Order: sequence, then structure tokens, then C-alpha cells
Amino acid sequence: MKQCPVCKMALPDDSDFCQYCGTKIIVPDSVQEKNGVSETTPSPETNHPADSSPKQMNPGFHNTAGSTSDKKETSIPGEGIDEPKKRSFGTIAWICAGVLIAALLVGNIIQSVNTQKKANQANSQITALEEEVRSRKEENDSLSNKIITLESEKHDLEEQAKSITTLENEKTLLENQISEWEAKGDEYNDLLTRILELNTEKTNLNSQISSLKQSNTSLRNQLNNLKSTSGKATTAYNAIKTFNYGTYYDDYHADTEIVVVKVGRQKTFHVTAKMNSNIYLYNKRNNYNSTGEWGKDWNNSTCSFYVTGETEGTTEYTFTNDANDHTFKVLVITIP
Repeated sequence: MKQCPVCKMALPDDSDFCQYCGTKIIVPDSVQEKNGVSETTPSPETNHPADSSPKQMNPGFHNTAGSTSDKKETSIPGEGIDEPKKRSFGTIAWICAGVLIAALLVGNIIQSVNTQKKANQANSQITALEEEVRSRKEENDSLSNKIITLESEKHDLEEQAKSITTLENEKTLLENQISEWEAKGDEYNDLLTRILELNTEKTNLNSQISSLKQSNTSLRNQLNNLKSTSGKATTAYNAIKTFNYGTYYDDYHADTEIVVVKVGRQKTFHVTAKMNSNIYLYNKRNNYNSTGEWGKDWNNSTCSFYVTGETEGTTEYTFTNDANDHTFKVLVITIP
């Protein structure tokens, strides 16, 4: 195998020119004598100045007429490549290498920017998940506190039931004493009065127990509602946290500040406004998650306002009178 003296590429043995850079391949005398072939090398004096540049060869060119061992090569003036041209090929190679390195650097920079963007997106998602976990933990803590309160109320009810049993025993004892003291007059009356007082206390305790049972049932229902709506608690919490209620006045307000209504259902709240023939009441909303309308008692000092859930979300209703521009707001939360 031959080797190009300029680009150092390996060439077939029968190549007269480099098929990569076009340089003429000059075989040393020792090799030519060994192969039985002599080669005439053109001298600088025989080269024509007008044709001193090397001829460009097709990259795929190689001598197919035969090997140097069976054909004598003839030198043609102007066919060799001088040293400046060899240097230009080296410069072009270095430029190509620099362009390739620059392209690789640009590619690495773009890849680094894309990687940073993905990392930022991942960090944002992690922050959102951490916030949701914190909110769920607060809800769970609130539910746990309510359960503890219910357990305490249950314990109180059990203690009161024990008290009732004690009172029943006292009543039995007093009735036994009444049987023994029927003839004692005043003492009998005192005992009878005490029995009546105990019966009254028993009735009051029974009423309290019944009220506590109803309260317990109501708290359990609220607890179940909180559990069923825990998935939407974050949205409602954010809406309530950022809601501006406006200013409430004694003669101009609503009986509630927040209304929760299901999609397709209707809720009613009342607006108090001491209006006369010169005062009118206006309302407006900021979106269409719910719709509202006045009741038939709209001209009374306290009138009804009906809201109907349309789509899941929140709606702010602003109420304003035209007399003194007093304004307040009601937040309507529509849930599925």
C-alpha cells in the first residue's frame, strides 16, 4: 500500500495520484529500481509559470492502466503540486475541524438549555405536589381534631347517662322513704317536692341528651361532607382566601358571605337593604359558573336572591345601591 505524503491517506499500490486531495504520488528511486521502472520527475525549470498550480483530481480517481511495474510513467510539466498548495489543503482541513467543533459546542449548549428547562418544569411540579400534600395534611389534622371532639362529647354523654342512673336510684330510695313517711305530713310534702324537682331535672337532662345526640349526628354529617369534598377543598380554599367581601352595613348586607351550590341545583340567600322609591339595588357577577335572579319580594327591605349552579367554579356577586354606592360581595362556589 502507498501513503499520500500530504493527507497521509492509504492508497492502492497502482495509484499515481491521491484520490482524496489530488497530490501526485512520487515513488522513491529505490522502489522504482526494485520494480524495474524509472520515473522522470519534472524539475522546477521545466514547469510553465502560467500552469504552475496542481491539477485538481477527481476524489475517486486512480490509475487503472496498470501498475508501475509494467508501465513507465511519463512526467508532464505543471502536473506536480507545490508547497503553498499543500499548505492550503492543511488550512482547509483545520477550518473544517473548527467548524465541526463549533457545531458540537452549539449542540451541547442547546442540549444543556433544554435539560435546564426540563429541570425547571420538574421542580415546578414537585413544588405543586408538596403544596397539595401540605393542604391534605391540614385537612386530615382538622378531621382528626373533630373526631377527638366527638369522642369527648360521647364520653360526656356516657357520664350524663350514669348521672341519670344515679338519679333513678335516688328516686327509688325517696319513693321508699315516702312509703315509710306517709304519716309525717310536712316531711312527706318536702319529699314529694324533691321528687318533683328530680323529675324536672331528669326531663332537662333527657332534653340535653337528645340535643347532644342531634348535635353529634349533625357533626358526623358535616364530617362525612368534609371527607366527600376533600378533593375540591384546595380550589375552594384558594377562592375563599383571595375573596374580597367588601363592606357590610347594618342597613345593607346579605345573610351570608359564601354560598355553596351543586351544578343544576338552586340556593337562596337574603339581601337586606332599606330602600325607598329613590334607591335602587344592583348586582353583577364576574363570570358564568352560576346565574342569579331576584325573588318576587325584591322591593321589600329584605328580599330573596336565587343562585343556580351552571358549571364547576366560583362566581363573585357584587351588590351596590345607587344612593351612597355602598357595596358588598357574595362568593358562590359551584361544585359537581
